[in-house]
Amino acid sequence: MAAKLLDSNGNLKPFRQWLNDVSSISTHHCGAWLRTEYDTAVIRAHNAADWQSFLHNKDVMPNLRWMPTTSPNPESSHEVYWKAKLTLPVDDPFWTKHHPGDRWNCKCSLEQTDDPVNRPSGLDDSVDQPQRGLENNPGKDGQTFSDNHPYYPASCSVCPFNKGSFKNRLLSFFSNHKKGKDCNNCPKVDKKLPSNQNKDNKKEKPMTTDERRFTELQGMSGKMRSDKLREIISDGTYKPVKDHKGVFARLGADSEPDYENQLFAADRAVEHGNTVYIMPNPGAPSPDLVFVRKNLIKDYELKTLQGKNSAGNRLKKSGDQSNRALLRMAVDYNARDLAKEVKKYFDKNPNGVEVLIYKGMKELSIRRRDLNKDFVKQFMYRYYK
Repeated sequence: MAAKLLDSNGNLKPFRQWLNDVSSISTHHCGAWLRTEYDTAVIRAHNAADWQSFLHNKDVMPNLRWMPTTSPNPESSHEVYWKAKLTLPVDDPFWTKHHPGDRWNCKCSLEQTDDPVNRPSGLDDSVDQPQRGLENNPGKDGQTFSDNHPYYPASCSVCPFNKGSFKNRLLSFFSNHKKGKDCNNCPKVDKKLPSNQNKDNKKEKPMTTDERRFTELQGMSGKMRSDKLREIISDGTYKPVKDHKGVFARLGADSEPDYENQLFAADRAVEHGNTVYIMPNPGAPSPDLVFVRKNLIKDYELKTLQGKNSAGNRLKKSGDQSNRALLRMAVDYNARDLAKEVKKYFDKNPNGVEVLIYKGMKELSIRRRDLNKDFVKQFMYRYYK
């Protein structure tokens, strides 16, 4: 499945395309787990690339500092490292056993620095062990997952690709225990890979610049995501929209089916102090709108509510384009029902950061930290105020 992340030109496939390509071998998976596998593979690929940069620059900046997670709802496994500002040499053995990306959907990162080493006293690196399949450092061995991943057999002797005579299987059994299995480089597995069976297949259509940019954006968060958004809106193709001060779009954007809703929401956002960029609709999932206010940049997936019971269905389909949802209320809506649907959005979308609501001239921002025991009551007060 990891091998299918890239197309024939070496570009990362959008999640939906990858999901379709692995459908024949992923019937035992639920959609949420596949999304986690995809996101984790992309994160670890970025980490591997970062590691090569660390090695290249270690003569100038010899140490690495564990940086806080950007996850809106982090687990505590790595908290001890970034709270202590753990800083160790690039070549320290610690990084072989522990590293960002050694837990599913981990969004921690490393920062290269010339600051002095900080190895907190009493740090026990045997407590928080990597999750199964993520023990390896992909920057060191070039493997997305270790061969301890649940997909891999426990030994060569029980591997379905290791078919043959009893003698061969017996030799494999003893070879496995002597040298250790190496599933990622096994020639018997390589012979079964589709890439070796279908060499005459036509090359996949290469990604456009937009598809590549927005595909890369899907695996990013925090500063990395902000930088990518700034790159997108600064490519010179976004022009001021006539008669809509503070709104920018590409030529031909007005032919998109949701343009009027995007423009209406953009005008409201400008009234609240933002500069707004209306995003295109490429082959990859992309945000609908990008807001810029001073040094802050945010992207949103727009949902226009036109039915009195539509919030649940509209929010249920959110999450692929952005981790922020923007609800444009085009109909009167019961505040209690809306509050419950917003809470469901955060419950079902662990990466969700914000639900922004435009009700007339009012702007109402709901973040995960607002979901306390009195949330519904507080939401109703703010909604009707």
